[in-house]
Amino acid sequence: MTNNSEEDAENIPLSLEYNKEILPLGKFNIRANSTVIDTIDIRIKSKGWNEAKISLKDYPVIFDDDYYFTFNVPEKIKVLNINESKGINRYLSSAFGSDQYFEFDYTDINKVDYSSLSKNQLVILEDIESISTGLSGSLINAMKNGLNVLMFPGKNANIASLNSFLSSVNSNIFSEYQEVTLEANNLNQSEFVLQDVFDKISGNIPLLQ
Repeated sequence: MTNNSEEDAENIPLSLEYNKEILPLGKFNIRANSTVIDTIDIRIKSKGWNEAKISLKDYPVIFDDDYYFTFNVPEKIKVLNINESKGINRYLSSAFGSDQYFEFDYTDINKVDYSSLSKNQLVILEDIESISTGLSGSLINAMKNGLNVLMFPGKNANIASLNSFLSSVNSNIFSEYQEVTLEANNLNQSEFVLQDVFDKISGNIPLLQ
């Protein structure tokens, strides 16, 4: 959201209309001539194409108060795990296999069917050491059509090979592997990556890694 005026915008009501329900999102402030970027959580209620609208109240200028958008929720989210002859990763299989909404599959990096990559919503490159030009080109083409790629580099990875692919998709690149000891004081359970991960956390859980 952007405020192009010379005055601060304060206590602007914001709401979301989705699935014929209007959900108040609270109020926000934007300083004069500035932009605010934020995130809105939407609880998906139906598959296929969904329509929604974000609205704010900005009197007296009201012609740009509504933002309409659509998004497609597939019947299944197809996830493909690719690694170098290590077999199915049981941790990834457990994470995705426990939810019927995900369709999890595995293939060896030397047996990838390039033509079917775009049929997936997510490809996980796990513990890989390099990316061939054929795989790189196929992933790039699939990404143009909405494919997401998650990469876990191998310990002995060819960083130049991986970074060549990452640079071609305007992503951050890796530095050389370093083995260091890190110590954490606590787990921030409010972070989204940790939500619903633990059923119970012991008070003396070891945090030294």
